[in-house]
Amino acid sequence: MLRPGRIDDIIEFGYPEEEDRKQILAGYAEVLGVNFDVHLMDKIASVSQGLTGAWLKEVVMQVKVSDSSSTFSLIEKMLRYAKARNE
Repeated sequence: MLRPGRIDDIIEFGYPEEEDRKQILAGYAEVLGVNFDVHLMDKIASVSQGLTGAWLKEVVMQVKVSDSSSTFSLIEKMLRYAKARNE
């Protein structure tokens, strides 16, 4: 956050790597009470490059309320949005 009249540092945070995404997914799954199939979590982590931790939380919430096919549809929409935003 930059404030007028101040010299501030700009710190950029990159997107989480695949192993980090697995840990984020596992953490949110535990907090939200979602029983993830390990293979499903691995697959989500591998295809979700470019999503932030907040978006991964949304994915876990989607898994909680629906089936895996709609979860991957949500991931595709999020990835399209992230790509468009970063261009």
